[in-house]
Formats: sequence, structure tokens, C-alpha cells
Amino acid sequence: MNRLSVQFVITMLCAQLRAAPPSGVYAPLLGVWQIVAVEAVGPKGITNTEWLGKGPTGVIIYDASGMMSVQLMHDPRPMRKNPKEDNPSDAEKAKFFDGYYAYFGRYEVDEKAHKVQHHIQGSLEPGEVGITYTRTFELVGDDLSLTTQEYEENGVKWFNRLRWKRVK
Repeated sequence: MNRLSVQFVITMLCAQLRAAPPSGVYAPLLGVWQIVAVEAVGPKGITNTEWLGKGPTGVIIYDASGMMSVQLMHDPRPMRKNPKEDNPSDAEKAKFFDGYYAYFGRYEVDEKAHKVQHHIQGSLEPGEVGITYTRTFELVGDDLSLTTQEYEENGVKWFNRLRWKRVK
């Protein structure tokens, strides 16, 4: 085999390796999704949407390499008193922090169980680094619903449901 043939074979093998998604990647989930609603659901179907306000903005991205990222912004977004000032006050910084949520990392999908795991590598919340969130997913056309595991707050059991729309 001559040198050109060897280079061709290596190029083709590399292309196949790049094209094959890692195990745990679910092709229908790939892409960019825009937030539609963030809901905290409690007993008797009570829905509380206060965490990020009535019309939060944000995206979740799942790529073919097995990486994901999510960013959410509160509605209304806290604004600076003086946008031209270089140094916001500590109180303003706290409002900005509370009005934004983001993390990224690797993900894996269990298609049969309708579960996706987010293995957090970086987060706005330092305590989340290194943990895994498991979400139940429902995918219907361009609509994606992610549901958190149940949690308890003030003696009441809740779960969060985030509804997304595929960005075209």
C-alpha cells in the first residue's frame, strides 16, 4: 500500500470515529432547545412558577459528542442601577447571581427508561460540580419536557418540570 492509500484509510477511519456518537447519546435529543416554561409541581397538581418568573429565557444544548449545557435567566432580569458604572455593588451582584442559572457537562441517555443524566463539570453553583442530575424526559416532535426527581421543601413534596421547544 502506498503512502497516499494509507493517508486515505486513516482519513476515512477518523471520519467514522467523529461521526459515531458515544454510547448514551440519543439522536432525537441533539440540538438547541429554548425554554418555554419552568414549573414547580406540588400536591394536587399545584403549579408554582415563581423560581424564574413568568417568562424566563434560556437554552439547553445537547451535542453529538456527549456534552450538554443549560442556561436560564429570570423574568424580569435584574438590571443595574447605573449600567455605565464599571463596578456593580455587592447587592447588585447578588441579584444578578439569583437571576441566572447555568451548568455544563457530559450527559447520557437511557432511551428505554426515558432518563437523561447530566454529569456536571462546571456550574454557577459551585456545590453542583461533580454531581449528577437525573431527569425524566418526554419528547414529542419539537417539544421536550424534562422532569426533576422529587424533592421536599417546607414539608411539601415537589418536582420541577421544564418545557422546551426545539430551535430550528
